[in-house]
Amino acid sequence: GDKAVYFAAKGAARVIAVEPYPSAFGIAKGNVERNGFGGVVALLNAAVGAEDGEIRLDPSYDSTAGSDLRESSRGVAVPMLTLSGLVEKYGISGAVLKMDCEGHEYEILLGCEDKTLAAFDEAQIEYHYGYLDIKRKLEGAGFVVRKMGIPARLISAISGCPGYMRNEDAAHPDMAVGFIHAKRAHPDRARL
Repeated sequence: GDKAVYFAAKGAARVIAVEPYPSAFGIAKGNVERNGFGGVVALLNAAVGAEDGEIRLDPSYDSTAGSDLRESSRGVAVPMLTLSGLVEKYGISGAVLKMDCEGHEYEILLGCEDKTLAAFDEAQIEYHYGYLDIKRKLEGAGFVVRKMGIPARLISAISGCPGYMRNEDAAHPDMAVGFIHAKRAHPDRARL
């Protein structure tokens, strides 16, 4: 919930935050409440994916900042929502999209329609397995995209391999990580 609190503290009128893992959701909820942003932040114990449904998650799994979404044979059922479903349900427009979903950004973004992306004027996305497909998708939807990689010396210090990281908590541990900042080229045209 730290990013939800950040956006609320910076004056966002409304923040829709999604956290799938029950333990991390509890921490996020506590952070939002302790900071007095319960009226601004809609915190959802849900996951975002390529299609609506549900995913079963182990509530005893102690997710880390690098954990990706892993279905469990036991546990609690958590709703799986699409980005387009969130945009529609909450009437999102002129918004900022912040994504850090440990490799699931591809399935969420690449299959969504441009009209869904038109709800956003800006996006900050952490990518985990390269950026070109996401860059092409966003540019095709009218964004100017800037890649902001993690400095090679930092990645090398963490992983021992320049340009790549290894995250044992991920389903696919070898990663090419960085950030994309995208801004709508013509924000007024997005809502036409």
